[in-house]
Amino acid sequence: MGINTKIKWLIVVVAILFAGWTGIWFYAASLLKSEIEARLVSHNPDHRQITCVKLDIGGFPFRLSAHCQSVDMQFRQEQVSIQGKGLFAIAQIYAPRHILFEAEGPFQISSPVTPGKITASWSGLQGSLRFSDQRIERLSVVATEPRVDYSAPDGTGRHTEIKALEFHARPTPEQPAGSNDIDIALSAEAIRSTEPFAPLQNARLNMQAQIKAAPRLPAGSLPQILRIWHDAGGQLELSKATLSDDSGLADLSGTFLLDPELALNGRGTLFTAITGAGASALTQLSALMTFLGDGAERDGQPGTEAEFRIENGRMTLETLDLGPAPRLVR
Repeated sequence: MGINTKIKWLIVVVAILFAGWTGIWFYAASLLKSEIEARLVSHNPDHRQITCVKLDIGGFPFRLSAHCQSVDMQFRQEQVSIQGKGLFAIAQIYAPRHILFEAEGPFQISSPVTPGKITASWSGLQGSLRFSDQRIERLSVVATEPRVDYSAPDGTGRHTEIKALEFHARPTPEQPAGSNDIDIALSAEAIRSTEPFAPLQNARLNMQAQIKAAPRLPAGSLPQILRIWHDAGGQLELSKATLSDDSGLADLSGTFLLDPELALNGRGTLFTAITGAGASALTQLSALMTFLGDGAERDGQPGTEAEFRIENGRMTLETLDLGPAPRLVR
C-alpha cells in the first residue's frame, strides 16, 4: 500500500471519527438543553418558578456549556424574588459533574426580611462545583469587588462593598459512613459599609464552620430544606467568625440549631478586643463589652468575653437585649 493510499485512509478514518464525535456532541447538547428546560418547567409555579431567557448550549467540540441571557427566579413560599443578567456554566464532556460557572451582575433582590430594593453587583463572580448523586463534593465561589446597595421604602439608602470575597464548602473529611457534615469557610477583604449600626472601613472577615447533618440533594424549597435539617438533628458548629480592622476585632463562636418552628436558636461566646489606635464600630463594641463581659485573652491578645444567645426569637448579649432574631422563613 502506497503512502498516498495510507494518507487517504487516515483522512477517511479521521473524518469518520470526527463525524461520529460531532453526532455524539450534538446529541449530548440536545439532552442537556432538554434536561435544563424540563427542570425549569417541573418547578411548582405555586411555590417556585425559574425562568431562563434565551438558553444557549455551546462548547463544541470537547465541552458543554449553558448560557442564560437573563434569569428570573420567584420563590413564592419564601416571598423572595431575584432577577439578574447572564448566567454561564460549562463542563468538560468527559467530566459532567465538575461545573465551572460565572454570573454577570447586577442582580435585583426583594425579600420580606428587608423591605425595599436590594441590588447586588460585582466586577467578577466565578465558581466551581463538583457533585455526586446526592451531595456536593466541593463548592468554591470567588467574587471580585462585590457590592450590595439597599434602598429603603422611605428613600434612604446604604451600601456594603468588598474588595474580594471567597466561599468554600466540602464534606468533612473522615466522617462516619452515612453522615453528611459539610465544612464551610468564608473570607472577605477590605470591607466598607455605611450601615448606620455598624459602619466599617477596611475591615476583614474570616469565618469557619461545620454544618452537621446537611440535607442531601435534591432537597426542595428553603422551608423543606430547613425542616429536613431540623428533623435530622442538624446543627451549625461555628468555630470562628472574626471581623477585624486596624483598631479592633470581634469573634463569635458557638453552636446554633433550629427549633420546631424553624427559628434559629443557640449559644455562643463573643470575644472583642481593641488592637490599635483609632475609633470604629469594633472599638465601640469592645468598649460596650467591658460593661457586660469578663476579661479574657486569645492568642496573646487581651480583651473581653460575653455570652451571646438566641432564644425564643430574641438575641441577647449577657443581660443586654439586642432585639428580635432574624427569621430564616416566614
